[in-house]
Amino acid sequence: MAKHDKYHPDYSKLYPGIESRPEILAVLKQSDRKMKYIEVDLKTERPVYSKKAGRIIFRPSREDSFERLCEDEHIQFASDDSSLEEELAHKDMLQRLRNAMGKLEHDEASLIHALFYEGLSERQLSKRTGIPQRTIHDRKRRILVKLHKLMEN
Repeated sequence: MAKHDKYHPDYSKLYPGIESRPEILAVLKQSDRKMKYIEVDLKTERPVYSKKAGRIIFRPSREDSFERLCEDEHIQFASDDSSLEEELAHKDMLQRLRNAMGKLEHDEASLIHALFYEGLSERQLSKRTGIPQRTIHDRKRRILVKLHKLMEN
């Protein structure tokens, strides 16, 4: 008697007359076998007899956790910490930005400060100042291009 579970359903009960279509039944069985492989076989550690070693060895799961992969000295991933070079480059860029901000006109610096340091949206700044949102957007774009050029020099 055939076992009936998630991976071996009773196809004759689910699809009456399926026995007359062996090609469809074969595809259904193959599909269920693939699902079992993906959902069970890849995720479980299992014993395998090794003829070469002459003993049973355990084949590890092919799906592993990040924590297990990083355990002990087997770290396989680069650190999320930034390198000294990246930190120095970041500090240099911030210094160039500060210098460039100091060369902007007062109203230009105020606009950049409100949008980027205070976190206001263009619409919120428009309500605060009475300047149309589109005008603020155009000024912001012009100022950012100017800042970029100042930082390059």
